[in-house]
Amino acid sequence: MDGQTGLDKTAMAKPGDPIVLNFNRPLDRESVRGKVSLMLTDNNNTAVPQDIDYYADGAALVIKPKEPLRYSPETNPTSYRLQLASGIKDLRGEDWSGSFDEEFLLPHTIEKWMAFDYSSDGNELARTQSDTQLRSPFILGLYPGFPCVLDESTLNLASLISGRCKGGIYPNDYGKAENDLMPIIELPANRPIIVAFSQDMDPSSFHLGTSFIVEHITENGDVLNSVPGDLEIKPRSVYFHPHTPWKKGDFYRYTLVSNGQLSSSDTNCGETLCSLSGLPLQTQLLANIQIQEGNFSNPSVPDHLLLPYKIVPQTHLGYDEATGGGPNLVQYFIGAPPTSNVLQMLTTSPISDINGNLVSDRQRIYRGEDGERKELRQGLGWNRLDPNNPFFYKPEIAFDGIYELEEPGPKMISDPNTESLTDSDNLGWGYMMDPDGVKPSPNSAKVLSSRFDVANPDADWPYLSINNTMYAGANVGCGYQNIQGVDSTCQDNPFPGLPPICAQERAVPSICPTEKFTYLSSVLFAEVTSEVSEDGSIKVNIFPGHVVTTSFLTVVRGGIKGTTMVPTPSGYQVMRMRYTEDGSNNRIYPIEAEIGKSPEGTPQLSASVDLYLDAPLLWRNIQNTQGTLGGPDHNFFSYETSFSLTGGVKFLEDGRMIAEQINQNEVNFSLRGNQPATFIDLIIPKEGSFLQYISQPIKE
Repeated sequence: MDGQTGLDKTAMAKPGDPIVLNFNRPLDRESVRGKVSLMLTDNNNTAVPQDIDYYADGAALVIKPKEPLRYSPETNPTSYRLQLASGIKDLRGEDWSGSFDEEFLLPHTIEKWMAFDYSSDGNELARTQSDTQLRSPFILGLYPGFPCVLDESTLNLASLISGRCKGGIYPNDYGKAENDLMPIIELPANRPIIVAFSQDMDPSSFHLGTSFIVEHITENGDVLNSVPGDLEIKPRSVYFHPHTPWKKGDFYRYTLVSNGQLSSSDTNCGETLCSLSGLPLQTQLLANIQIQEGNFSNPSVPDHLLLPYKIVPQTHLGYDEATGGGPNLVQYFIGAPPTSNVLQMLTTSPISDINGNLVSDRQRIYRGEDGERKELRQGLGWNRLDPNNPFFYKPEIAFDGIYELEEPGPKMISDPNTESLTDSDNLGWGYMMDPDGVKPSPNSAKVLSSRFDVANPDADWPYLSINNTMYAGANVGCGYQNIQGVDSTCQDNPFPGLPPICAQERAVPSICPTEKFTYLSSVLFAEVTSEVSEDGSIKVNIFPGHVVTTSFLTVVRGGIKGTTMVPTPSGYQVMRMRYTEDGSNNRIYPIEAEIGKSPEGTPQLSASVDLYLDAPLLWRNIQNTQGTLGGPDHNFFSYETSFSLTGGVKFLEDGRMIAEQINQNEVNFSLRGNQPATFIDLIIPKEGSFLQYISQPIKE
């Protein structure tokens, strides 16, 4: 535990971090020689001494294992034991009177599960144990630039435009606003290139000039020369330090080389960048798309509610291959004079998605009003996981199962922000949006449905009709526990002993407060400037990056009668931060944040952030569960939204900074589609999104 904040530093540790012990007095450097040992114990209970470097730096003892600290694999758990021998002295020559013999382990990486299938009557059927979803490593953040593959046709060096992200919205005639063009930013002469990854990378795959290329170029993009320098390789990041400073006003580019194939994991590590598991770097998280005229064939949807466009992922390019690579990622920048401003690399910590597969590897927990595990699981969507239904069975879409070990979920602390929220103001029956709701843990976001079902379609429903192929309500994390007839629409059944016949039935949502979360991973680069406002706030420039989130389940409700309740995993989502506008509607500046004082007088960081939301796999998942003719359509491609963020700034004993960012506004997401007709409203409630970033160790 950290003595200043009370936070669990082991949970926040990541592969490659040093171990730092803080004493109450400066240490005699010579006295620590031969006094430090580190052992690693694996599944065989064999303690193996670790080769380490260590030194005293003032009152801190810094230990750097030559084989970096790693997360503990589920199938071969590893722990560490750190010991200090007696004889350590302070600068006055006085002996340290304490002792230190501690065992610790980094969080587990989940490797096994037993996925659930569902029988025709809705019962869970556990499969035999298998590996959890594998995923190639991807880029969490980089500087300078933006962590996406750029469309080369939109590059304009002379106008300082690096281009538009591939998979973003390009100019079109169908009413969908095109994405921003990324600016080319300056890199001060005294700063390196930095890239951060989602998984431990294979250090032997980094070769300057082959898999990692840095070039000095002309304004026309012609190569003047390769830039000589050194690669500083860490488990989850790499730094490039040029031998000579970047030249002011000159253009440069750097290239991260992958296998050129989104659809394949075939690669030659060394010529390409790879993870320790041998998978290629996945450079492109957004799907390549085609924008078409909207599908206007659904007579139930009035014209003013129709999407004027239809966005279709280019499936032949293999956008949904989890272990694929991708095109080379190229970023551009301009040399600038050195700066005294401090650049902080901030990493989300602790994280839940420890194995980096963009899935929350936990069994779902849900119940009915009686406290029993209860959920209707029959019909469309569920039948795709019925092994006795061979024509529709899609085992790859499994979204729930049994785990011996699980990734961490939310803390069981009641959430006062959602206690009074119901769906009554959004055509619903007045059900609580978040019954027994709990607060988000660090680096998670709560997603709620603001309508489970339509209560009064005659008076309020904006579509021309409603039927079981029109998705009007939803529940996040779990489905519905039962169906109840609406008394005012019911008639006696002509057959004695049978229940009444009702024209409308309402679906009662199951209760699953711990399943309404998506888990967040991100790396940001923040520049703390010397600019101070009149109230003492310090200006901070945040260079836009992205937040990548795990998949969450939504069960959509079809119509107002029957049991059409389709489970639809969202797939991972990418939230891309947007640059700040200049006076001419060009987004070219970093996000302006400030460190000021909270009402309690403690430091806090505040920022307003515009974003694009993309759900690249949602199209595929709708198609897999519903089999829509001609393919589905939806609007969660470059969906525009904004967050107002504020959070505390704290400092650990070892000098690292923790910056929290919690949304102060309710954020609404309106999921719409023409085919199938979709009218689903989701919200992140106030303080429902909780990002916690930590800076890099000071003593490395």
